[in-house]
Amino acid sequence: MAKSPEVNKTLIARELVNCSRDVKHFIMNYCMIQHPTKGLIPFKLYKYQEKLLDDCIKHKYNIILKARQLGISTVTSAYIAWKALFFEDQNILLIATKQDTAVNLLNKVKVIINNLPSFLRVIRVKTDNSKSIGLTNGSVVKVSSAAADAGRSEAFQPASLREGQQPGPAAAAARCSNPVFGLLLPPLRVRRHADEGAAVEAD
Repeated sequence: MAKSPEVNKTLIARELVNCSRDVKHFIMNYCMIQHPTKGLIPFKLYKYQEKLLDDCIKHKYNIILKARQLGISTVTSAYIAWKALFFEDQNILLIATKQDTAVNLLNKVKVIINNLPSFLRVIRVKTDNSKSIGLTNGSVVKVSSAAADAGRSEAFQPASLREGQQPGPAAAAARCSNPVFGLLLPPLRVRRHADEGAAVEAD
């Protein structure tokens, strides 16, 4: 027996709340990712990816020293998609050593957003070009290469810097010697919510 429209609306509303409160629930139940040989597949998180998400929620800043091909960029993309969809007016910057790398990360965000089930598309895509995507809730995701003026004159919430300079001694790591950090840290400090994290990957 089919559920009444009222029951369906209640279930949808409940699931929207679940997704907005739990990034892992959102990813593991509704996110699709592009596999190089299998095409679109559901995103099933590994334990270390779940821990990374927990750290992004818990800590303002996250520096990730990792090997390649661990799906860190993919899980970062899913986290960014979640922040953009469920939090209004997010201004999110993706930075990489080369702009093509940042654009690739943005494309992963777009794949996730564009392949969500229809009931999760309450927030729609407003603008979409090669270097940014804007949503109807005021959130924007932009890309930049790691130039010295990346992110200048703008305030960003989550920021993802890929392939940042690898930390050396503890003191150098604390200062984050890559000059881009000097521009990103002041605007990042204006965030008012502890769950808005900045992720830095060092490959």
